[in-house]
Amino acid sequence: MSSQIENDNKVYIRHLKDIKKIYKDTKSWDSVFYKAVYLDEYDSQEAFIDYVEEVFKTKVKDAKHLQTLIGLKDEDITVFEDVIISSNYNRYFNTLKVALEKGIKYKELLEIEPKDFGLPEKWSKTLSTDKYSSELWAISLSYLLDEPASLMLLPSIRKIAEVIEAPYSVIMDAYDVSNRTYTSIKYKAQTVRNEVKKIEEIITLKLEEIILNESTEWREENDLPEPPLTYEDIGYEMYINATVLMISRIGVGIAQRKSKTGSLKKHLKMDTEVVKWMKTNFKEEIKTISELVYAPEMKVG
Repeated sequence: MSSQIENDNKVYIRHLKDIKKIYKDTKSWDSVFYKAVYLDEYDSQEAFIDYVEEVFKTKVKDAKHLQTLIGLKDEDITVFEDVIISSNYNRYFNTLKVALEKGIKYKELLEIEPKDFGLPEKWSKTLSTDKYSSELWAISLSYLLDEPASLMLLPSIRKIAEVIEAPYSVIMDAYDVSNRTYTSIKYKAQTVRNEVKKIEEIITLKLEEIILNESTEWREENDLPEPPLTYEDIGYEMYINATVLMISRIGVGIAQRKSKTGSLKKHLKMDTEVVKWMKTNFKEEIKTISELVYAPEMKVG
């Protein structure tokens, strides 16, 4: 069990290190949020909240408070609400896993309350969405019940129930919740890929039209050739591909890492003006693709 927890700690530390470096280099929360905070990674969001609290020497009370502290007035408030929920959830869920690692019994596990981590009775957009499902997932991941070969390689479900002194039905629920999820994810993942592909095609066509309607000065500033534009124009191809990645949010980090040089270098810094431009022209596409990619059922662990 310990290897997973150690890995989680390393991921958190890496995110915190990146966040600190960017802030110290730029003194800009815009840069931190758009370069180092990954909305599909709980550890990244927890590290972000922790560092904000460290810098401002205060606890983040709610989404509005967070937005005021870092000054990102143009960002949708719901984004900050999700970041806070994910951060609090990560603390709560990791506490459950660490407790199980230390040999806690089920009765004691029940005493760890979501409300003590700033979570409501029910929440959304995370792997588990209430106290009981969180406990089930923590047990499942801690005892590798989510692994296909777990029933052959690990102690029986009844043995696990004896070890943590839990009802047999609880361990069965823990086994069922993870395995039902993995089965459905295979189907849903392909569905998401298909839908994202369709949206990417729409984005590409729309982007072509937007670029053609922009001024010559704008194209020159962004190192794009005069129309007609073709995929043979490397600057244009990079712009199309990078824009699709940025809009899907999950690809922002990939785009940044892959384009250290070239005509899109300034765009991939994700400065405030670029973010505003994206949101102005692709508001609905961003919402749709984000909902698909960040659907809670697509997250495991």
